[in-house]
Amino acid sequence: MESLANAMEKLIRRVLVQSGKCPECSEPLYSWRAKNKDGSERCKPTCMSCGYKALRVKEDIQTERIYNDSLKARALSFFQNGSVLTDKTLFKCKMENYHVVDQETKIALEKAKSYTNEVLLNHPAHFILSGKS
Repeated sequence: MESLANAMEKLIRRVLVQSGKCPECSEPLYSWRAKNKDGSERCKPTCMSCGYKALRVKEDIQTERIYNDSLKARALSFFQNGSVLTDKTLFKCKMENYHVVDQETKIALEKAKSYTNEVLLNHPAHFILSGKS
C-alpha cells in the first residue's frame, strides 16, 4: 500500500501544473491543469508552502488600464461638453505645443509644470492663471 504522501503527490501532478516560482519563498506556484470553458484560468497560481496567490495577472492589469482609460475619457468628455469656453480649439492645447515667446510666457510655462507635478504627487496645490492671452 502506498503512503498518503505519495498518493497526494500523484494527485497533485495529475490535477495541478507548476506555473512559476513564488516571489516570497521561491517554492513552485501551482495552478489548475483544467481551464474554464472559455479558456481562462480557474484561479490565480498559489504557493502550497506559504499560501501566496499571484495577485496581479495579465487580465487584472488590463482591466485596471481599461478602467483608468474610461475614467480619463469620461473626465475629458465632461470638461469638453460642460465647459463655458466657446473657443473649442483651446482643448487641443498642451504643454508640448505651448510657444514660449518671451520671459513672461517662459515663467508661465515653468509655473504650470510645477503645478502639474504637485498635482501628480497628490500634494495640495492652488493655481491661478493671469496675464496675456
